[in-house]
Order: sequence, then structure tokens, then C-alpha cells
Amino acid sequence: MNFNLIPYSLVLVVTMCFIGSIRAQKSSFFKVEFDAFSPPTKDMIMSFEDKEPMPFLANDIDGS
Repeated sequence: MNFNLIPYSLVLVVTMCFIGSIRAQKSSFFKVEFDAFSPPTKDMIMSFEDKEPMPFLANDIDGS
């Protein structure tokens, strides 16, 4: 093999890899759009109406 062609072939390979990576980046993504979501808060509040509150124990600020 002619050793004078090695730098040119190396530049060609690097250039092809660079161009390929740029093209892959442009086409390898997709946009995901989510619908606006709001939990059914009115339904949740209505489900707790007319019910006794749940008893619980907790420490106060002083830890007692």
C-alpha cells in the first residue's frame, strides 16, 4: 500500500464518521407530547364528604 495515501484515507474516514453522526443526530429524536392532566379533585373531595375523619397520632413540635 502506498503510504502517501494513508493520511488522505484517514481524513476521509473521519469525515464520513462525522457526517454520519450529524445525520444520525438529526433523525434519531422524536417529540413526545403529553396531554394536560388534572386529577379529578372534585370527585376525590366529594368522596370524603359525610365521613368521619380518620384518627391518627402525631408528635407535636416539642416531640411529646
